[in-house]
Amino acid sequence: MEQELNLTIEDSDVPLYLQIAEAVQERIRSGELAEGFRLPPVRTLAKQLGVNRGSVALAYSHLGKAGLVRAGLGKGTFVRTDGAPAPVSSARKRADDFWEPFIAEMNARVGIPRHVLLDGDPHFPWVPENGSSSTASSHLAMDLPLSDHRLSYPIVKSALQRLAETLPAESLTYGHPQGLFSLRSQLAERARREGMDVEPGEILVCNGTQQALSLLCAVLLQPGDTVAMANPGYPGAARVFRMCGAKIIGLPLDQGGLRVDLLDAIFREHRPRFVYVVPTFQVPTGTTLSIERRERLYRCAEQHGVPIVEDEYANPLYYGDRPPPTIKSLDHAGLVVYVGTFSKTLGASLRLGWVACQRSLLARLVQAKEAQDIHTSLFIQMLVDGLLADGTYDKHLGLLRAHYGERYRTLVRELTAEFEPSRLRFLPSGGAFSIWVTLPPRLSAERWLHFARMRGVHFHLGTSYFLGDEDDNHAQLCFSHLDPEAIETAVGALSVAYEEARTSIEREMQGRDPFLPFS
Repeated sequence: MEQELNLTIEDSDVPLYLQIAEAVQERIRSGELAEGFRLPPVRTLAKQLGVNRGSVALAYSHLGKAGLVRAGLGKGTFVRTDGAPAPVSSARKRADDFWEPFIAEMNARVGIPRHVLLDGDPHFPWVPENGSSSTASSHLAMDLPLSDHRLSYPIVKSALQRLAETLPAESLTYGHPQGLFSLRSQLAERARREGMDVEPGEILVCNGTQQALSLLCAVLLQPGDTVAMANPGYPGAARVFRMCGAKIIGLPLDQGGLRVDLLDAIFREHRPRFVYVVPTFQVPTGTTLSIERRERLYRCAEQHGVPIVEDEYANPLYYGDRPPPTIKSLDHAGLVVYVGTFSKTLGASLRLGWVACQRSLLARLVQAKEAQDIHTSLFIQMLVDGLLADGTYDKHLGLLRAHYGERYRTLVRELTAEFEPSRLRFLPSGGAFSIWVTLPPRLSAERWLHFARMRGVHFHLGTSYFLGDEDDNHAQLCFSHLDPEAIETAVGALSVAYEEARTSIEREMQGRDPFLPFS
């Protein structure tokens, strides 16, 4: 059960989080809140009280330490009347008390993290040890929008063995912060084949897309600056921008991707420091900007003097027509910062990405890179350099397109067969690892997921991709880790779960069987 707490917050010297925690504690001690009572979600209670989510999250944490509530991943926070706080050493307690106001201030400034990974936490749902955010026993995992690392394992293992035989002693010393010249030369050559005017001296090798975005923020942003990005969009980028104190302006999308026709007014009003775009297989919708929209985006950005950060995370993974030319290939004024990665084609653990941009900006990025970690691992750079040089990587891309393409086409076929457009709408992406689906307004994805899990199918809720108020009518169905037969089984189970979810709504409207997600 869950209901409004009707708490009262006073204007006093007592911190907000303590007022909230003490009010809830008093109701638990008095018996007003019984064992198993589900407290409102952080966002909901913060809205009810008119306070920052950081204060509510800190209050719930305080209650947890006191053994008065328990939190279940994806389930909520529940009252416990028989609990006792875990024993904490006095030194650790002093450290917790010392850092509590710092963390509260950060939460207020950059928002509450959805998930926090600490060493030894077995419940982290983003990149767990078994490679899927589903339970280990499930074979119908459609909730991890990543490549299947097993496909890359043989070529990476073979390349490591060859590298070990020829490894020079100098590989153990420091490298240049900009990256291995031979690797940058190959990256520049590949970029030129894609129509981009890029030289080795205009490339920085970094630790994946996340570091590329972090470096750009360190160089371009100050707290309070504005960044524009798609909404829904890639949450990893939003986390980096918020950690740097940026305000994010969400850009709407339609079936063709980013609504570039609205950018002129948005740029005039908000004057963002840069616009972050994923023009090919956009995360999470899978839409790809047409060449006309790319050209219009570039012209608008040039007119307003707004740099474009172009993230091409999965450009080679197309399963039909090749995507349109990159925005960087249209760049005659040097305002596009191109970000590439090998995480989705070779393996996320390699942490190897690259940035191509105008030289004076690149010089500042190299300075920031040197300040952060000096340089990216020389071993990994030499490994990928070898895979590019001998043609192994390009052959591997062909294998990936065939492998994922079969699974993509299977999922599209099965969704089309099982779901009428009135039940489920989706737009085939043509690439990457997933398909974005939209439910009717009355049916939430969380409710659908509840019944799907009972049938062994897991998928990714769309809520985590939205910047503000969460829209619970979307889901991301990933196909990269399933074989075609499993996809057919999963979609059949999803169809049954859909009807179960719909029926539960009808019963709820008739006053029977209230829906308690994940209870």
